[in-house]
Amino acid sequence: MAKAKYRYDVFISHAVEDKIPIVNALDTALRAKGLEVWYSGKELSIGDQLTQTIYQGLNESQYGVVILSPTYLRKAWAMDEFFQLIRRQQEGVKVVLPVLYDITPEELAARYPPMADLVSVSASVGVEIVVNKIYEVIQGEAQLKKLPVVENIVKSMRHPRIRLLTLMVAFIVLSVAVAYGLFLKIGQRPPSEFIDHTVEQRIASLQRRADQRLRDLTYQLKTAPATTAEASALYDLFWNTTSHYRNEYMLVMPEKEISGRRAVEMRLHQAMKEFTPANNFFMLAPQVYVGESSYIFYNTHPIRYTTTTSAQPDGRYEITVTYTEGIRMVYTKLEFPTSASDTKRHQVMIQAFPPTETYAFVQKGEVWELQEIR
Repeated sequence: MAKAKYRYDVFISHAVEDKIPIVNALDTALRAKGLEVWYSGKELSIGDQLTQTIYQGLNESQYGVVILSPTYLRKAWAMDEFFQLIRRQQEGVKVVLPVLYDITPEELAARYPPMADLVSVSASVGVEIVVNKIYEVIQGEAQLKKLPVVENIVKSMRHPRIRLLTLMVAFIVLSVAVAYGLFLKIGQRPPSEFIDHTVEQRIASLQRRADQRLRDLTYQLKTAPATTAEASALYDLFWNTTSHYRNEYMLVMPEKEISGRRAVEMRLHQAMKEFTPANNFFMLAPQVYVGESSYIFYNTHPIRYTTTTSAQPDGRYEITVTYTEGIRMVYTKLEFPTSASDTKRHQVMIQAFPPTETYAFVQKGEVWELQEIR
């Protein structure tokens, strides 16, 4: 059933632990409806390059059926698939079809507010109903695009009065647009090479700072290369110590620092409760360093980004940049209590880009300049 543009109708994004409880049955039921499904249990085979094959499946699928569960939210790989899908949805096209498994909308909202903003279906209603709702969305979108709108417009234009009225309206709209400077000249936008160079320079600047911070910290703290399990053990030891505690969070971004748990969560769109060593702080392949009472997670994957553009009435040109793998480094310092009455401190420094930024460009003569980033 998949359209020519897409090889698959749906991509099933899920945690491995949810295959047997729900995903296998969901895949079977979707295929029974005649849908083309990308499901790792059937599309991956020995020798495939995992990352490349999954990203190809994401790009070749019109929709993403996302099985949101407590396990899913702890998986860095699964979350990366979700953000790959949501970037396409931010372009104004419905892509993500969420299915809640073993989690309520209220629990999801408490952990990841942006996810809870999407209308979902609960797996508790049964696989058959879930599949029917997914199928209705896919069929509805397909039928909507088949409506003979253009044909009807063409037929109506054959009527003289309608044709005259249409021409008059078009003339008025065009006149108003020109009067207020809203009729932009074709090609009046920054060169794509200039846009990419500006974004990549900013990424390189943050990366250099992260690299330098890593060198300084590993030297000062005498940390050694370690594993996620070793960092998690230190984290668990700290939280299992009985004492009053204090959480301190700092987000270091290009040209700006933000402190405070709530402020950091809002900027990163990420609940700090889920931001732990156990899930690699949502990094796919971090380098881990552990000291006596601290640990560092350094992202080895390069930052990827996509852009969407829009011309503004005031002549500015805005580029919205969406980053993937924007968290570059997380340094955590643990201050253990000396007694039960003492206060232990959990201090986290995150060096990262926010999920999105908007670059505003202005043209001065023949030259485009970066005006601001927000």
